[in-house]
Amino acid sequence: MEIYTLTPEQVFEGIARAKAEQRHQFYCYRRLAKCEAWLVTVHSSPILIEGTRFALFDRS
Repeated sequence: MEIYTLTPEQVFEGIARAKAEQRHQFYCYRRLAKCEAWLVTVHSSPILIEGTRFALFDRS
């Protein structure tokens, strides 16, 4: 969470909006090493590990 320019609540709000709209991406600003911020697209797709589904958009 330290690399986001948003609060954790704002990040999870963006993830929730993407999930509600059935999108597998969202946009946010991330900090670089020199304190610069860049707009990035975060893509997510579920993975299956030993029969269990894991996804970025599932907050658990």
